[in-house]
Amino acid sequence: MENDFINITNEDLEKLSLEELADLKIELDDLVSKVNDMLKTCDDILNKDN
Repeated sequence: MENDFINITNEDLEKLSLEELADLKIELDDLVSKVNDMLKTCDDILNKDN
């Protein structure tokens, strides 16, 4: 499992260009999608006998 974390301060965010902010949003959207997929898988496993 990957241990890539997005660790960014408010000051760092203020320094980012629009292109960098767009790239960060893409990364965050991808992360949200992966978390949602994992949650769905967990839910499916927990509910497979019900």
